[in-house]
Amino acid sequence: MKNWQKLVASAAILASFSVNAQNANQRKSVRESIEATELGTLADTYQRQFEADEAKVRQYLLDNPTVQREEIKNGKAHSIVRIDADGSPVFRVARDIGFLKNRASGQLIKADSLYPGGSVGVNITGAGMIAGVWEPSALPADGAGAATHELLLGQSTNQPGQVISATIGDQNHAAHVTGTMVGKDLASHPSARGIAYGGKSQNFDATADLAEMTGFAANGFLVSNHSYGDPNTQTANLWKYGAYDREARDWDAMLKAAPNYLPFVAAGNEQTSSGNNAAKAGYDIMTGPAAAKNAMAVGAVNGDKTMSSYSNWGPTDDGRVKPDFVAKGTGIDSAQATSTTAYSGNGEDSSGTSYASPAAAAAGLLLQQYYSSLTSGTFMRSSTLKALMLGTAEDLGRPGPDHQFGWGLLNIEKAAQTIKKRSPLNATLATSKGSVVEEIATNPAADSTSEITRTVYAKGGEPLVVNLGWIDDEGPEQTGAEGIDPTTSRMVYEFDVMVRRVGPNPVVEAWAWVVPSMANRTANATIATGWFQSNGGNFRQVIITNPIANAGYTIVIRKKNGSPAVDRSLSLVVTGLVEATAAVRVDIDGNNSYDALTDGLLTIRYLFGLTGTPLTTGAIGAGATRTDPAAVQGYLDAIRSQLDVDGDGKPDALTDGLLLLRYLFGLRGAALIAGAVGSGATRTTADQIEAYLQTLMP
Repeated sequence: MKNWQKLVASAAILASFSVNAQNANQRKSVRESIEATELGTLADTYQRQFEADEAKVRQYLLDNPTVQREEIKNGKAHSIVRIDADGSPVFRVARDIGFLKNRASGQLIKADSLYPGGSVGVNITGAGMIAGVWEPSALPADGAGAATHELLLGQSTNQPGQVISATIGDQNHAAHVTGTMVGKDLASHPSARGIAYGGKSQNFDATADLAEMTGFAANGFLVSNHSYGDPNTQTANLWKYGAYDREARDWDAMLKAAPNYLPFVAAGNEQTSSGNNAAKAGYDIMTGPAAAKNAMAVGAVNGDKTMSSYSNWGPTDDGRVKPDFVAKGTGIDSAQATSTTAYSGNGEDSSGTSYASPAAAAAGLLLQQYYSSLTSGTFMRSSTLKALMLGTAEDLGRPGPDHQFGWGLLNIEKAAQTIKKRSPLNATLATSKGSVVEEIATNPAADSTSEITRTVYAKGGEPLVVNLGWIDDEGPEQTGAEGIDPTTSRMVYEFDVMVRRVGPNPVVEAWAWVVPSMANRTANATIATGWFQSNGGNFRQVIITNPIANAGYTIVIRKKNGSPAVDRSLSLVVTGLVEATAAVRVDIDGNNSYDALTDGLLTIRYLFGLTGTPLTTGAIGAGATRTDPAAVQGYLDAIRSQLDVDGDGKPDALTDGLLLLRYLFGLRGAALIAGAVGSGATRTTADQIEAYLQTLMP
């Protein structure tokens, strides 16, 4: 029994492990965001729970003397970790296929875009970052190979009190997973380079993972990996498949209290071998923490982006998308524990979601490092990292989210570019840089009708994608008494998002994906037609496939009636926005000149509400690049807020339009402003008006 754990988990609230990790001030900043009292209480709870589970396992083994706590099935060690409420043993197993190219895995998810010489133009390798690794076994000690393996030497450290499994398979698994995350870039074996090869890991065995994770999170660490879980091969207790059970609920409770910490969980490998899936054809076999709302469940694809023959599919019983996304899991070369130079090789049998998950976790560590490098040492909330990774994934399989590929193949290059192109808050057409990554602290009222909004400007020529995520509270625990596949929602907070194009009628609205339910798990996702139709868990996505270039779009967020009134931070990630390179210009027809009878007339007609041909007839100049009424209107929609010349908060034809028209006709001084400044204006003198108009005509 690990009595030391209780001390570590509790003391971690105030103190840090003695490792070279994130900058001390950065760690302190993360710790300040943590619900310390709640985490301390949870640490005690999880430790007592672990001790009670251990006592029940010992009693079960006494009552069943022919049963061994650890047994080998199909070449894998199955270990009893607790006894369920119905008296049945719960096993834990490493989620791989065989014993067992890390480099190829990173290339498929484009992690190399962050490395020196990569497309993002930065040097992000995980340096100074620490990942947690929980495994059925700690890394073997000196002489066994893993701790002194050439790929891991100086990279990975077992934490005090961890147990090394007697099973070589578990030892190999720990070495392989750790190498995938932080394995060094060796000239002698380049194919095994880890995804975050400049980072380091703290290694744990998995017997008391939740208590240890609580301490790890409390210290301000950000990412961990968990490539183990239920074996998912039993034909009894079928209610557990897709269930939001005690383990999933406990993980969510802990992650709610540690809002920057995001664990990655292997989805499992029983797609074609599970005892319960003959009728379900591989669906509905997520178990344990893979069914949690706040963690990341990772599925596995082959190197050609096709679905693997083993990766588990969702949904959860209440219809949430699982896996969250996929990464490469087939044919991964990494360290083995049998010697200091042993590798698993590149064979296609070196496969499993066990190796997709650490690649994704290491990628998350890289994205946090990159974000921190651009934001004076701050880090994303877990819901922001999750929204970023899901919202930039490459769609595979059926259009939109599905229960095989989740939200798609992880694309670190696109995620990193989204961070790089972050616009300032409340960006205008002139200041939009290409994306939004915002953490919104306040909520609309929980009445399904109150709203908060944000306005963004589309780049055009590529989709406008709006992603909304949040950390949810732990939901009602699912038990066997509810039967198999109950559809009762496990959500606590529910938000939804809609996107409306700014401009005159007809209003154009776009809605979020509606995820296929358990009953229709093989169907394509559809698009909502109104509020709160999605059941996709704590993530929403709206895609406008062909937005109008430079047009403004309003993002509208609502909170569902019945959600807690207490504010829950929202993570908003938007891509496909204008990348402004110059000031807003009132060259409306785009002919590189400013003219009263073209640009001025177009503007005043627009502010009077004219659309279509009445907007443009006789008002397009020679050499214009915007001649179509829709293009002209789209441009004016996009710069509408800048047309507020007198600064009274509302662009108006008889004030702002008239001021612009007079200026273009050459009027200055009192003749410019007479009778044309609105009530409540912040620019009232001719000098102020002229100075502002000059910014619109650079």
